[in-house]
Amino acid sequence: MTVTFEATLVKWGNSVGFALPKPIRDGMNLEAGDKIKIMVNNEKICIEKINNK
Repeated sequence: MTVTFEATLVKWGNSVGFALPKPIRDGMNLEAGDKIKIMVNNEKICIEKINNK
């Protein structure tokens, strides 16, 4: 799956964040409360779902 969206970072306490659009959440089978792994490589962010079984 290749999907591209633009997002704006918003202030969230001492951090910043963005919302994952529904097509991305659906494509990755993500829902509120799921655990994810966030990796940064060469200024690119990769998000991977952690399957807790």
